Amino acid sequence: MKLPEKSKQERKVAILNRIMKEDDVSLISDIENLINKFDHPPAQEERTMKLSAFLDKNLGRTKAVGFLYDNTYLECGSWKEIYEEIIRILINTGTVTPSMLPIEDCHRGKRYMINTHPIHKSEKAFTIPAQIEDIYAECHYNAYTLMKNVYQIIIKSKTLEVDHFQVRFIK
Repeated sequence: MKLPEKSKQERKVAILNRIMKEDDVSLISDIENLINKFDHPPAQEERTMKLSAFLDKNLGRTKAVGFLYDNTYLECGSWKEIYEEIIRILINTGTVTPSMLPIEDCHRGKRYMINTHPIHKSEKAFTIPAQIEDIYAECHYNAYTLMKNVYQIIIKSKTLEVDHFQVRFIK
């Protein structure tokens, strides 16, 4: 009489059982702990920071959630959206006007952060333009540079305190 053929999984288990010794119990425990970490990732921490605090922060692996301004919370899904919405507030409050434009970006000076037309100093078009009212914003920046740029725009306007804005994100 022929014995039933074992499944592939059963053969693997049998091989592992033959290989394992009694002192390998700790190895099994370690493997189970690793599996649990993947099944249950650590809870992400939501943080709120003043805009000025972003000048020395690495925002890699963070997710924008929203921002607070004048005791009002605005939910946003990306750093780009926060950048655009803060610029919208600056335009609507008269903090940024077309007569102030263009405003050059922070570190290179070859590009404009915001302008009346989606064109840089070099006559090249904005890579990722966002039209906000009658002003265009260049959005082709990483999260850190977007926050640094909006900080610089507020500083150059000389009418608002930078820390009126508090940004919420998940790290």
